Amino acid sequence: MAAVREQLFASTFWGIRRPKVALTAGHFVIRLNDPALAFGVDSASDLLECYRRLIAAMEHLQGPILGHIYISLNWQPVGDAIGEPVAETSTPTVHVFLHGDGLLAASSVLQQPAHDRVVYGGPADADSALRQALRSQPSPEAPAPALPTLPGANFRIAELGDVQWTATPEPPTSTLRNLGVEGILDLAATLESLHTRSVPPFSGATLWACEQWDAGDKAAMGEGGAATINIFGRRHGGSQNPVADFVRSGALEIPAAGPSAHRPPQDRSARHGPLGR
Repeated sequence: MAAVREQLFASTFWGIRRPKVALTAGHFVIRLNDPALAFGVDSASDLLECYRRLIAAMEHLQGPILGHIYISLNWQPVGDAIGEPVAETSTPTVHVFLHGDGLLAASSVLQQPAHDRVVYGGPADADSALRQALRSQPSPEAPAPALPTLPGANFRIAELGDVQWTATPEPPTSTLRNLGVEGILDLAATLESLHTRSVPPFSGATLWACEQWDAGDKAAMGEGGAATINIFGRRHGGSQNPVADFVRSGALEIPAAGPSAHRPPQDRSARHGPLGR
């Protein structure tokens, strides 16, 4: 199947699209409309709104949704690209893999070499339904101005080795939808800081953010209940591929407490997923 890019929703700074090479029914990109636009309060707010809108539209069609988010900074996957989608364009792009009932997990696809992956080809009317759902979401209220914060102020940073860190939102949350504009700006600053302060500096950085199923259930949120943002330093010419190791270890596997545990039985037939696998 030929690779295509399907526009689904256009906002001021960002747009929601099908990627050139969509790997699952839940694989989307949120792409900056103009690469010359600076990333600041307005852009971060618009990015967050696009993500929230995408989740809300998919939940309307599919039921509860879990998101895994992939971002690369100054880095494009090479070779087999194990553990990451192939580069879309030089324009800043956020890959979103959404998981729920009937949606194929990203991990099952990304463990395959890029040349062996099969492009997703869903029902002809699937994206039309999603496009309508995206447009029907209520317009957000104007966000409050972001407060300046030092890098890492909104996250607990843990170093896992020479090339890997984790960032956990403070206070903990199981979904990235709860991050404010300050958190998005802080995450961008943290990512930039971690990959440039290394000696020698990294060529780039890669981020995998993994949400959890127990969104909003703070009483039940235990040690593993918070969303975790995994950050990897990347260097050209090295034999080490921390992202491939991360995905092969099962880190992108869908948690056991899946969406069915959060959905009333009577809703299952009413929200049969139209997008397929």
